[in-house]
Amino acid sequence: MSRVPDAAAHRKNERNAVWLRHRRQAKRQLYAVIGFINERGIKVEAIGNAESGKVYVKGKAAGKYTCDMVTIKITFCAFDVSASKASEAVMTQCEKFLQRLEEAGIDISRLRLHDDSVDQPSYLNDDRVKAARTLIFDSSASAEINNFLLSVIREEHIDADVSTDYYLSNEKEIRKQLRARALEDSRENAELLADTAGKTIAGIYTIDMNHHQAVTPLAKNAAIEGGFECLSCSFSPKLSMPTKDIEEEVDAVWLIG
Repeated sequence: MSRVPDAAAHRKNERNAVWLRHRRQAKRQLYAVIGFINERGIKVEAIGNAESGKVYVKGKAAGKYTCDMVTIKITFCAFDVSASKASEAVMTQCEKFLQRLEEAGIDISRLRLHDDSVDQPSYLNDDRVKAARTLIFDSSASAEINNFLLSVIREEHIDADVSTDYYLSNEKEIRKQLRARALEDSRENAELLADTAGKTIAGIYTIDMNHHQAVTPLAKNAAIEGGFECLSCSFSPKLSMPTKDIEEEVDAVWLIG
């Protein structure tokens, strides 16, 4: 004998059906927003189920910054038939260089002795000995310093290798600001997703910044300032300094309700 559903059960089934339709509609809207976001390159990597009360959004922030400091390494080299002659030639070159710096009013005590070596390299295939001395110092980054150093090397006929390593004096602070922007980027996109599901952001559940790049602490060495004017250079001092691209990102799970 078949049973006729009572009115209460019928109303319950209707409510469940309405709830399921609303849930499917909310999901369709949510996935439509995800597609909208991805098409426009908004930085959302993944999300959770909106009905679960959480969304997971990756936030990113990036910028290009002009380097304001430089570490300069200068290696004086000489080759001769004996260690004493090669060493004497290197010392003569180094002293000429330091004299020119001092004449320009530069405090040479700011330069640091990085390395000394005397050896007989196998690649020479002869009896010559190589001597080398490396000096290193920090300075504000500018084309003037490069021009000055190259001019001294040319004018004094010095055999030297010069290498530069540009950096940002405030990179730690820049990365801190970028992480704050990345967190805000994550929140804005989480709010967009939650709003589509008819919900709001109630707070943050977890946040992960562990994958950000560490900043190597700068050596506490006073930088050399001024004295690098090169009178024979007219145009190259106008060259700009290298830039560095920095990006930070955060992984955040936001509570929605």
